[in-house]
Amino acid sequence: MSYYLKKNWKLIFWPCFLGLMAQSAYVIIQLMMMQSFQAAFELDLSGFIQWTSACIGGYIAYFGLAAIAGALEANAKRKLNNQVRHDLYLTLLQKKIQNITVRITAYTFPG
Repeated sequence: MSYYLKKNWKLIFWPCFLGLMAQSAYVIIQLMMMQSFQAAFELDLSGFIQWTSACIGGYIAYFGLAAIAGALEANAKRKLNNQVRHDLYLTLLQKKIQNITVRITAYTFPG
């Protein structure tokens, strides 16, 4: 498993990085929501509208980053799965060829 992780670290890095960025954006959105509620409690309409629109923009960024990270993650899983399947196929094919050659040499008669 570590062989594939080392070989494809760039492919795995981007979904993890974008997922981390999406979670960071979610934390920032929560802080903006607190400011929005603070403005609502103080009856500051312009501040409430400002922070609410900032929250909506933050949610758009969050869902965008999450969608891109999900697409990249699915792509990385598919590529890693195909590599493992291909290597497994080659390993089984190589063993099958070795077994066949052993059987052929065992059944051949000298002369």
